[in-house]
Amino acid sequence: MNETGEQLDNLTRINLDDLLASLGWQHSPLGVRLVNGLFRWPACRFACQMIAFDQDVAANGMRQGAARLLPRFTHGLQVSGVEHIPANGPLLLLSNHPGMADTLALFTAIPRSDLSVVSLERPFLKQLHAVSRRLIYIPEQGKGRLQALRAMLSRLQSGGAILTFPAGHIEPDPAVLPGAVASLDSWSPSMALFIRKVPETLIVGVVVSHVLAPQATFHPLTRLRRTRLDRERLGASIQLIMHILFPDLWPVTTEITFTPPLPAACLAELRHPQDMTRAVKDYIRPYMAAASHV
Repeated sequence: MNETGEQLDNLTRINLDDLLASLGWQHSPLGVRLVNGLFRWPACRFACQMIAFDQDVAANGMRQGAARLLPRFTHGLQVSGVEHIPANGPLLLLSNHPGMADTLALFTAIPRSDLSVVSLERPFLKQLHAVSRRLIYIPEQGKGRLQALRAMLSRLQSGGAILTFPAGHIEPDPAVLPGAVASLDSWSPSMALFIRKVPETLIVGVVVSHVLAPQATFHPLTRLRRTRLDRERLGASIQLIMHILFPDLWPVTTEITFTPPLPAACLAELRHPQDMTRAVKDYIRPYMAAASHV
């Protein structure tokens, strides 16, 4: 088997495993047979799309690759505040993370060729070799996290741009689900390290909304899961499958808002990391509230 064939097999298997986990059937032999029989084609189709995306990123860069793939998952992208992103210099972009096509939309909207993206270490992403070279992986467990923080610090010190999702997990889509503003309280205080070490950094908050289709989020099948997070995860899986099978069925137009830049130097005078983090959250909070419609 050649490298691309192995990559396709691995990505297809990961997609099917993720769907099984979304349904809660990963330990059910009947569930495994059912999912493998019914959903192998869309899982393989999505894997093919992502391999093509990875090849596009290798040839043309992350922004162009994402811009070409994004229309498969959204019917449009509306961006406001892009003029707040400086063309060069240390930049820390702090974004909410509603999932689905939010990262593709962000890659498309952010006009920085030196962008590095902080991501949890996922088997699916590890299979995308060109994309992985632009990611700073945060391990699920504590080991290796210090190395990731050092890599982020190094990028900023060299004048680069970093996109990170401080919550570290999927958050509510402000346009579809309640809790987007409250989710700011879970954002990591690690941003204080960069404020102190690289005070010339500009901090730009990012609010992403309208990535989830309400028809998928509240689909009757989501009642198979008991907890809210599990229902939301299953809804996202349903939306992805339907996008692959019927691209025009549940159209969404993703919206991104970039806040005016907040100079880290303005926060460096605060004594405690918690105070710095709180000040950043309070700065972004009104923009998140403005995007929240539920």
